Amino acid sequence: MAGESEIQEFLEQVIGRGELHQTIHGKDEIDRATAAHNSADFISGFNLDYLLHTRSVASATSVLGALKDVEVISTSKKNISSDRKKRLFPDLVLVSKTTGHIIVVEIKRVEQTTREAMTELLAYEQEIRNQMPYISSRQIMFVLVSNSYPVLLSHAVGQAILWQQKSVLALEVEGSAGAFSLKVRLPIGWSSTRLNYIPERCIKLVELTVRSRSYEDAKALDALVLDMTYEIARAGDRSGAHGFVLVSHDHAARGAGQHDDVYTIGVIDCMMMQHEVIAESEGTATPSPIATYASGITGKTWPAYDDFASLVDGVREILSRHGVCRLRRAGDLATWRDIDTPGTNVAYRYSPYAMLFWGLPHVYREVLVHHEGLRRMFRFLKRPPNPQDSRIGLFVLDYLTARSPFKDGEFEYESLWRFGRVLGSTLAVLKSVSDSSKPGVPSPDAALAWLGNEIVSGLSEVERSNSSFAAPLTFTPSLPNAIPSQRMPRDSRHLPFHTLFVRRNVRGYSKKLMSVVTSL
Repeated sequence: MAGESEIQEFLEQVIGRGELHQTIHGKDEIDRATAAHNSADFISGFNLDYLLHTRSVASATSVLGALKDVEVISTSKKNISSDRKKRLFPDLVLVSKTTGHIIVVEIKRVEQTTREAMTELLAYEQEIRNQMPYISSRQIMFVLVSNSYPVLLSHAVGQAILWQQKSVLALEVEGSAGAFSLKVRLPIGWSSTRLNYIPERCIKLVELTVRSRSYEDAKALDALVLDMTYEIARAGDRSGAHGFVLVSHDHAARGAGQHDDVYTIGVIDCMMMQHEVIAESEGTATPSPIATYASGITGKTWPAYDDFASLVDGVREILSRHGVCRLRRAGDLATWRDIDTPGTNVAYRYSPYAMLFWGLPHVYREVLVHHEGLRRMFRFLKRPPNPQDSRIGLFVLDYLTARSPFKDGEFEYESLWRFGRVLGSTLAVLKSVSDSSKPGVPSPDAALAWLGNEIVSGLSEVERSNSSFAAPLTFTPSLPNAIPSQRMPRDSRHLPFHTLFVRRNVRGYSKKLMSVVTSL
């Protein structure tokens, strides 16, 4: 069996001839997967498996692009350490002559040494940063060449791509000296969660409010609100958590002596999500020790972890200079968004006006906002994307949590009744605004903002079902190692008669109603 030195020599030769990019097989599959992910006809549910596939494909695509024209900076015979007493010998360090990327290449041929691969790559990255401390993380890329991808290596590469957002290309080498071939691999190292959305009960919330001391303090708080929103989102990114911050105008705040702005911060509860994953598996797999402990089967409860302290501590310090801060735990998203009590619920008190995401929800927001199929479907997505637009943010949150009453395009009696209530409530609020003799709600602007969003959520599923019903998807994205999940349209021949009847009538009005709602 050829060793790492033979593979090294092979790589140096093809690089010297300018043929490295042409030598790599599997690029067509990556291109097809990229086209499928970007297709206007492919709309994903929130699925970690799908997001990991998209990031893995994007990572491979970007590194392959940088490899088209490279030259060698260093080989395994050279020590790259600036401290000559230390020994750091990467197999290859390349520079892209067209993009300026630095590409570190590591070769592993024996399974025992693959354990060291990512450790070595990270060590070499650190040395590059020692010598170029202001280099962008995006400018450093990695190529891993191995004849096998065992569990530890697959997990390490998947973690680097998804959670650390590193650009890594995994290549599988086959053959023997003089007849090597390279093929793209997507070493995901991931177990499917089987969940296409985040249940609302798995997002826990706190509300941050301020009681200002004077008129001058109130004006200062007005000026700080967007800065504080971004600061909370940046703290979320630094913490590695996954969530959002929504800033709203509280119409009942003045009566309580508080400043108008309220910061609602939501974080995905990893323990609750673990319970959902276990429930979704339906006992088809033996749970790991971690899953067993988290489920409470052993009689133990997972110790509480404060997700919010790192998000709000810095902001509270600034806001407290202009008033008294109060942090209130608001339960979960499902409870917080319950619209059955108009007198007290946020849907009739809060007018949302800014919203930011971090972690995987931010990734999902970018997927939805820039999705050509959805942009065709919804006019408000065609506007220049504003990262803090609360209307788009709440639209994304509804997709993320599958809040639509018509889940998976099914029009059932209960969901139609719920949707009818929302439409009726919206019409009642509009009637009270136009006719002062009619009983109204305390804050019609807030009510219309939330009810309108509920309608968009329902109509989006109607419109998407309509598009799928008229022109079903005919392709399946092809990936070298796995296929991402997608929500395929249901065959109308297998739908009940009443569902077909409702679908054909509801969808006929969806475009007109969507136009009215999005203009509110």
